[in-house]
Amino acid sequence: MKILKLLEKTVLKIHEDIVFVFKPHPNFMIKASDFPSLDLEILERPLVTLLDTFNIAYTGNMTSAAVDAYISNLQVIVHIDENKLN
Repeated sequence: MKILKLLEKTVLKIHEDIVFVFKPHPNFMIKASDFPSLDLEILERPLVTLLDTFNIAYTGNMTSAAVDAYISNLQVIVHIDENKLN
């Protein structure tokens, strides 16, 4: 939730059309309608089928998805906390 809330704040400062694609953890489902200011698409396919589709991954700091994205040659942005990215 923190990742998506930060994106909501950030998108207000970006003057480009960006589509965000979110791959939730299977035990934590969300609805795109919960974040109306984001052009958000929710994908439930396995991560391995998605990685070659993107150039950048934005992940939480408690997921191995960041490693999967890095190994797949994506640029990886890690959300450390409310005030920090890595």
